[in-house]
Amino acid sequence: SNCTFTANTAGSKFNYPRGGGLRVDHYGTITDCEFTENRCVLEFANGQSSIGGGGVFGNYDLTISNTSFTGNLVEFTGDPNASSDSYAVGGGAISCRSRLAIENECVFDGNRVVLSNVPTQRSGGGAILCRDDSSDYLNISQSSFSNNEVILEGDRAYSAVGGGAIHRYFGNSLSLQMTDCTLTGNRF
Repeated sequence: SNCTFTANTAGSKFNYPRGGGLRVDHYGTITDCEFTENRCVLEFANGQSSIGGGGVFGNYDLTISNTSFTGNLVEFTGDPNASSDSYAVGGGAISCRSRLAIENECVFDGNRVVLSNVPTQRSGGGAILCRDDSSDYLNISQSSFSNNEVILEGDRAYSAVGGGAIHRYFGNSLSLQMTDCTLTGNRF
């Protein structure tokens, strides 16, 4: 509660960076916090999965309340000789692998995912990328998403990539529920 995460970076070459500002490997609650200009960066991506979260990476159930995510970035540069696709790359503000609840006036503004020559699939989510590993949910209420974006650079093949604000994927068991939210100017 009541924490500020500013200008932190997770990343390296040939690694699995997760959570530029914060990585949560067990159940967690984030309340009244600010995540600003954090970065998750990977060079030479080749076959990695479940990487990203410029602000936060959540490995298990995560509840976020009254928190702002501004100007966070996920940036991946592909290996020109990549032998396999990467997947589940993104989430400019948040990348999660389990249940995610966003509530009570959360703000997502100007978060980005930049994929440069990365052969990838099931990736994106300028603000949020949520992956279904089991029977999970993504619930968002009373929150706003503005000017978040996914940018694709280069000529590599992309499949099932998108979601200027939110990308949820994998199977049919991940439910998405949004209530009293505003989405404006998000781009893919």
